[in-house]
Amino acid sequence: MKKIISLVLVITLIFSLSSPVFAVDQPITSTGNSDSVQYRFAEGLCTIAASYKIGYMGAAWSSQRNCWEFNFRVVGTGSARTPSGGRKYAIRCALIDINSTYNSSNMSYWTSNAAKYIGSAPETSGSTADYANLMSAIAGMAITVLNNLGVSYAWSAITLAAAIRNVVDSTSNNNTGLTRDWEWSSDVSDVGQYFWFLVDVNAGKQVKFSTDYCILGPGYEIVDAGTSIYTCTAPAAPSAASASELAANNVEKIARADFLEKAEELELSDKIIKEFTESDEAYFYYAHSPQVTVSHEAPVDSDTTDIRTTTELLTDIEKHIFRSERIIRGFSINDANYDENKGIIEKHMERIDALNELRAEINSASHSRTGYAFDELLQRYTEVIQD
Repeated sequence: MKKIISLVLVITLIFSLSSPVFAVDQPITSTGNSDSVQYRFAEGLCTIAASYKIGYMGAAWSSQRNCWEFNFRVVGTGSARTPSGGRKYAIRCALIDINSTYNSSNMSYWTSNAAKYIGSAPETSGSTADYANLMSAIAGMAITVLNNLGVSYAWSAITLAAAIRNVVDSTSNNNTGLTRDWEWSSDVSDVGQYFWFLVDVNAGKQVKFSTDYCILGPGYEIVDAGTSIYTCTAPAAPSAASASELAANNVEKIARADFLEKAEELELSDKIIKEFTESDEAYFYYAHSPQVTVSHEAPVDSDTTDIRTTTELLTDIEKHIFRSERIIRGFSINDANYDENKGIIEKHMERIDALNELRAEINSASHSRTGYAFDELLQRYTEVIQD
């Protein structure tokens, strides 16, 4: 089967930093990435597209942990369509990645597999939650971008929220990141994922983490929507912050008598609600707009024409190793259902071995890094990743 890939990168960044937004599903800021590929199936050149948005909902102060609890919600969407616009059942897996990239000792993650924190569609089982209030605004933005990539998504924001069920097939939580994976026993044409996660940032510290969303399937293997890098700068503790710092971060001081009503209005996490109600603190503090900035990285591709140095080559090798590792991860969720999965996994295990060999050769002190030797290494690298 001949593969024809056309890469379209759409990166969007939307900020709305005016007055505080108190609606449950309305983020203070929203940003995300999207991408699509075209792959020739029996029906012709089909389009497979992925888009995700992350809404930043503000940060709650925890005196017990001496940190600000930054709230983020992700909505990922994926769709596959034939040249005539019909559904193409070509999506087998979906993945969400959150990874610490700077100052991880001053940050930690918290989330839950309870219904209000995670869900997926389409699913044939699982409970539901008030997803319309939790994710509709963010979903609407992700779907708009997705449809602009040449597909016609099966759901609107409201119908996606109604279809979401509390299902996740594989999870990983550690000090440096989170992963959430989904797999379907029969390939599907449209998918949607929702994930609410918290990032605790120690008072007065700055941290960075990356986010990514991708869909996977046979033939094209992966559509990576692209990586976003978040920089979160936590204000000082409310007791130590100056009036100007509190104002700059739009910190609201909430009396204990008003806390439960505000907790519902702000859709605070169960963790922070339990923590404050069991404390003897008189006031709760919520930062509506602490400093959060975002940068973006395009998905890695097989174009090597802009690689000019061994440093650039090594960077590209690292990215392709990570890409292959994600493909292996996705197709390993339930590989017993598909012999085809095993072939894809073996292919990328071999690719990782070849890339590791190239990396070791480049790093070897005895290897010349200029002239023909570099050109030869680049040619070998190109052959590996385009195989």
